[in-house]
Amino acid sequence: MSKLILGIDAGNYEGKTVGAQGVDVWKTNISGLTERKVAEVFGEDDMEFSVNGRAGLAGTIAKYESRRKSNGMYGQSKAHWQTEVRVLLSVYRYAMKYGVNTSRVSLVTGQPYVGHTEAEKGVLKALLQRTHEVSVNGNRMSITIEEVGVAPEGVGAFFSQPAQTCKVLDIGSGTVNAISFEDYRVTNYNSDTFNYGTEVASANEVVDGAIQDTVALGWNTQDKVYVCGGSAAQLLPEIKRFYINAELLAPVYRGEQLATKYANAVGFYTLANGSFR
Repeated sequence: MSKLILGIDAGNYEGKTVGAQGVDVWKTNISGLTERKVAEVFGEDDMEFSVNGRAGLAGTIAKYESRRKSNGMYGQSKAHWQTEVRVLLSVYRYAMKYGVNTSRVSLVTGQPYVGHTEAEKGVLKALLQRTHEVSVNGNRMSITIEEVGVAPEGVGAFFSQPAQTCKVLDIGSGTVNAISFEDYRVTNYNSDTFNYGTEVASANEVVDGAIQDTVALGWNTQDKVYVCGGSAAQLLPEIKRFYINAELLAPVYRGEQLATKYANAVGFYTLANGSFR
């Protein structure tokens, strides 16, 4: 039986999944499971779930039914239970959407660049690389993840449309990854993760912070800077006021360009497809 190979960007705002069959995206809010006397429908991604015995609500419904304004675990690591839930729900959704088997799954997912350490990767792999029992809206599914790769966010985006020498500014909901490439290789001395994003700071704060912090890393106003993430198109005009050669990173998937928010997921799939075939 052939394996299911996926690239999964399990973000705090949206989850993006890319595989051979196509792509999927969903709102990754997560909340506790509460009694609902009126069962409203808020989106096609509304999910009442149980993942390895942990129950809750996920998707658009969790945005409205959560008592907290923000329920993402923002920060410089994704090696925690929310990523486990988001990855497994992403696999479940993909399997249901495209009618694929989940008995053999290999995937690459991401960590913020600064959290891409052996210890943090080990924690994330331990969470994911096993057999999981998932129930969504009463439908049960067993998911066996055989192989897990963990790539730095921003580096994943680079592999969705590689360029020999460039900078990648990967703007997420909770972090900004600034990655520098020379001759297709990461230069670590001028790459970093900044602990702010579009869900925890204003657009002006994100742009101003990203410019100031990348200048401190040694980036130059003339550099070729590819900007990606769900808010990249909105923020690009202000970024171009300083990085005059900045442009959106348009990931290439099956010969076509996708929206820039898919950049990491496409890059993760490219890496997974090359590693796990």
